[in-house]
Amino acid sequence: REMRSSQCVEFWAEKKPGGANLGLLFTPHPHNMIGHAETGFVLLEEGRARRLVQFEIPEGEGNWALNMDVIPQLWTAPAEPDGAPYVFPLHPNRGYKVAQAPDRPRDHVGMLEYAVDIEATAGTPVRAMKDGFVVGMRMDSRSGGPRPNARGKANYIWIQHLDGTIATYRHLLRDSAKVEFGEPVVAGQEIALSGATGYVEGPMLHVHVSSPLLDGSGFETFPMTFQTTDGDVQLETFEIYRPSF
Repeated sequence: REMRSSQCVEFWAEKKPGGANLGLLFTPHPHNMIGHAETGFVLLEEGRARRLVQFEIPEGEGNWALNMDVIPQLWTAPAEPDGAPYVFPLHPNRGYKVAQAPDRPRDHVGMLEYAVDIEATAGTPVRAMKDGFVVGMRMDSRSGGPRPNARGKANYIWIQHLDGTIATYRHLLRDSAKVEFGEPVVAGQEIALSGATGYVEGPMLHVHVSSPLLDGSGFETFPMTFQTTDGDVQLETFEIYRPSF
């Protein structure tokens, strides 16, 4: 939540009662404000509000703004991938261009080191990369595009794989979920439609596989090898790949 006075603006986060704990990876984007615009991480626990950022408003400055990129992560026991390749997460009717991969990261750094962005026309079926269970989602956002007020407003689905890792699928089309919370899914099953919610330049699908760090200081993402018509490969930026099935 945003808290504002005549002199400063703060963003706070608090977990609602019940359910698992959550981690928040956040990056502030201030305009004409005084403060530290650094990426941070907090672990949210029930009953404890956490201040994410605080920025001062310069005296006499009327043209200021503060927007936040926020990526929530389900907090579970640490896990490791089982090593099996992943199903390509989009419908196998054509090839897809990779907008960002670990070989040429733009904003996928730190905890998002192994995340991948794939260009996909809005409404393209999104598929589960491995067997697992739906453990969380947000699908009510209609805000998206390269506008500051779209930051932190991406729709997403979390699937926990049988090895314990969590797959995140982001920028999904509003109200397009084909699965429900707690539902089991199998690799290749349609789970939603791609979109352009959140801060994006165009329609795309963001995916990463992650697990919390044991010390609670954040999470780690893992390299992903996908099944394509070129064989089992790790995706590279600007290359085009077609799912093998």
